Amino acid sequence: MTDSAKFLEWFTTNGGEFSKDIVAIGENVDGMGRGLVAVADIKAQTSLFTIPRDIVLSTRTSSFKEKVGQDVYKQLENDNIGSWTPLIMAMCWEYNQGGSSKWDAYFKILPKQFTSLMFWSKEELSLLKGTTVVDKIGLEDIENEFERVRDIVKQNENVFGDIANYTLDLFKRMGSLILSRSFTVEEWKTEEEREKEEEEEEDEDEEIDLRTSVDDVAMVPMADILNSRTDSVNAHTEYEENCLRMISLQDIKAGDQIFNTYNDPPNADLIRRYGHVDYSPLSQDPDFMGNKNDVVELPADILLELALPDAKESHKERRVEFLLDECGEDSFELTHDDLVPELLKICVLLFTESEAEFETREKSRKLPKASGFTKEKAEFLIKAIKQRMEQYGSTLEDDISKLDNKDSLPENNFKALVVTVGERRILNKAIEELQTTDYAQKKQRTK
Repeated sequence: MTDSAKFLEWFTTNGGEFSKDIVAIGENVDGMGRGLVAVADIKAQTSLFTIPRDIVLSTRTSSFKEKVGQDVYKQLENDNIGSWTPLIMAMCWEYNQGGSSKWDAYFKILPKQFTSLMFWSKEELSLLKGTTVVDKIGLEDIENEFERVRDIVKQNENVFGDIANYTLDLFKRMGSLILSRSFTVEEWKTEEEREKEEEEEEDEDEEIDLRTSVDDVAMVPMADILNSRTDSVNAHTEYEENCLRMISLQDIKAGDQIFNTYNDPPNADLIRRYGHVDYSPLSQDPDFMGNKNDVVELPADILLELALPDAKESHKERRVEFLLDECGEDSFELTHDDLVPELLKICVLLFTESEAEFETREKSRKLPKASGFTKEKAEFLIKAIKQRMEQYGSTLEDDISKLDNKDSLPENNFKALVVTVGERRILNKAIEELQTTDYAQKKQRTK
């Protein structure tokens, strides 16, 4: 019996419902690994499978919290409601139980190797030069957290078991599984309970913590088998009192893969979380391949240094503080659908005005109006964007040529190029828009 067959048997034995007459688990579907496939035509709004809440793997359903005790669990939490550490350690503990764990059959079908950025070499990560995604991996933070947790395990081997079973590799694997496959599964509340909770929150003076509690982060067997692809979602999860239910959103033909959604993130997020990229014709530019949801960040400090190269640091800091106070942003996202955001224009106007003009603005606490963005300011922004493009360390033309011969590239080289080329195409299109848009000339003062 295959691991998938054993998993399906475990799933149904534990109360899961699986419509095997219309869906099946495929081992390598469309080159995307394990996935769910329609074996018969499926009508919209059809239930594909249901997952009992008690086989969802979370800090609520695992006996880990009870096993280690409240004091040790609080040490793992480390006063951080949003930290995944308690769930990572619950999963490590369950995994180390082997056949004694309720989720043993589930662990056996989960990936043991990953292609996400956490597992890339330093040389491979250097291929992403110019992007901001490498800074978001947090590998050093993960290693530091593991060392902190390992000390807790060492002091409590009587409940954790052999410390040798708690390795950095296992810690990273479980963290990667949560990053790439987890769902938010809140504790079920009736409408009356929700209304009462909202009323209590409104009455509280303290600021509400909007971070997702680790108790609401869960691994959801069967639901996480579904793959995702941009603009391909044809099923979604509905949350009920006693179960989670996967429902078809549209008619699905026999043989088609069933896709859930990752909310269509840009390639930089796809490669960081899941280890793959979307490389398909762009709806905004059909002559090119990539991800229509790509985003590139333009940090405000590039604009600031270009606008005020000789200004005192204190003067620069005042402008950034004003920007943050009034806009809440010090970096701007450019997308295929919004190449020159209004806030970016406002930032350019703010950073390029004279010190006297800025002092007046500090008193009024009013931002410049984007309508004042002129051809002169557009030329300034073009210079800033060109500086941003230089951070990638190679030319867009050369890298597009490499992508044209993608079959000769190592897999991670190809993925890195898809990310960096996608971001620079947006920057290039932003320059074209700035060059071709008829912005008003700066009005000359009359005597």
